[in-house]
Amino acid sequence: MNYNNQSVQKKFNNDLQFKVDFVPEINQKSYKSRTLLVGQIIKVTKNNVYFDAGLKSVIKTRKKDFIRTFYEIEKLINQRYSGQTYTTTDFLKNIRIGNKYKLIVYQIKSIDAGFFIDFEKTKEYTKTSLTFYELDYIKRRNQSLYGYVLNKVNGGFSVGINGLVAFIPNNKLQTKKQATNSKKYQKRKISFIDMSFEFKVLNINFDRRNVVLAKHDK
Repeated sequence: MNYNNQSVQKKFNNDLQFKVDFVPEINQKSYKSRTLLVGQIIKVTKNNVYFDAGLKSVIKTRKKDFIRTFYEIEKLINQRYSGQTYTTTDFLKNIRIGNKYKLIVYQIKSIDAGFFIDFEKTKEYTKTSLTFYELDYIKRRNQSLYGYVLNKVNGGFSVGINGLVAFIPNNKLQTKKQATNSKKYQKRKISFIDMSFEFKVLNINFDRRNVVLAKHDK
């Protein structure tokens, strides 16, 4: 069978595109690096999602892979705190430019600017960090939750909350009334230990596994 130059070139281009699309699967042993980054959505198309993670090139990934990885975690958190059914349609409605996600990103040795999302490792990370995602959900919605003051530490107290140990600075545990009288506050501070309070989430550091709280004054 004879092929003209145009058809041969077209076949070559198609084969090349296939290889580029499947580079992450073909080169599983050629990882140059794997890093946890924050990726911000900058573009969404019918089939792809594009992230800016502060790298020298934009990360492009299949939309179906992104949905499959993050839908379950969002579904679990939303149902736990809202009590409502959470569907893929709900998830798709919330995919917007500017949204940020924790991603495990790797680079292929043979591709200078080739960065890809390792969805399996990202999924593992989200499972081990589920409590942090829940706290982030609470923080974004300005909600509060109860915690148990464990002991005094440098600069504040450690607080047991949602199965982990968080930190609250001294000035975030005292009430406004206590802050006006330092002597009374010093006496009151001792009784904080072994007590339960309602807290707001001030800050979350996923990488360092740190959570900073403030006492919620009703």
